[in-house]
Amino acid sequence: MSQILERVKSIPWRQTMFILMMALVMVGTDSCKSSGKMSKKERKAQIEAAKKQLQPIINGTSTLSYDEQKRIVGEIMDKNLNDPVLNSMIVEAQQKLKSLLAAETQKKAQQVDQARAKLFDLLLNKDNLSADELERELNAIKALHLGDSEIDDLIARVEKKLAEMRSGGGSATLPVRAQL
Repeated sequence: MSQILERVKSIPWRQTMFILMMALVMVGTDSCKSSGKMSKKERKAQIEAAKKQLQPIINGTSTLSYDEQKRIVGEIMDKNLNDPVLNSMIVEAQQKLKSLLAAETQKKAQQVDQARAKLFDLLLNKDNLSADELERELNAIKALHLGDSEIDDLIARVEKKLAEMRSGGGSATLPVRAQL
């Protein structure tokens, strides 16, 4: 035990404590980052970058998809830069996105209506098309990937009609006039 006490007493405690204190100070200053407000230059740069991102969306010249445009507007809003011009641009961009969504929805509804009409025509086979011609028309409609349940049901009915036509099953091969 006396040997341990002699070793502890022989350590230069003042020098050791000084080195430890310096190490703590150095570590503390390296990891300390500014956790406050950003500088005026950074804020101004972020505002300008946000304006540049919003301008094509507002003008309708953006080549990005609707979802990507919506994400950009959301990210800019989350930054909360509190600039009056930028805030008005955000509102304009949101209105533009709403009108874009409405136009896309209307376009899809129009495509669904056209596909429904075409599928009914294929079911009746008004134009006396062959099975291969019906299948080509059907594949063109499938390629649209409309994702509508009524369209999917009509596609299944046309496929069933095609199978009947190919198997030679009765009146499905006859023209509409002859069936009537």
